[in-house]
Amino acid sequence: MHRLLQSAGFLLLSATTLPAQQNPQDFESWNAPAAVLPAGPGAAALRMTSVQVPRRDYRYEGLALGGIVFGALGAYVGSQVAEACPTVPGADCGPDRLGNAVAVGIAAAAVGGGLGYLIGRLSSKPDSALAGGP
Repeated sequence: MHRLLQSAGFLLLSATTLPAQQNPQDFESWNAPAAVLPAGPGAAALRMTSVQVPRRDYRYEGLALGGIVFGALGAYVGSQVAEACPTVPGADCGPDRLGNAVAVGIAAAAVGGGLGYLIGRLSSKPDSALAGGP
């Protein structure tokens, strides 16, 4: 039954042409109008001014800082977490504090790095030309 529904759906979709699958002739090529691209000795300088410089931000700094801070905090919290010991007399109760610290520290570093990256992406660095730097 499942195979029948798949083949019926395939035939139905292949029989009709969706609007996104059509190839309109209007978009075969696009030529810029002559008024947009001026000619002459100043044309190269005009074209260079229209190039945008990428915006600088603190994404990598936030990734590193968030990963280190959250990772260290997570490792501390993980080392303090001890699972409940069995209440049966004579049961061994040796919590794996190092394993907990490593596992929680790595998870917290990943979360902190992601949050730091996003926060750093939203904050722009000052422009060096405006700050008076080189």
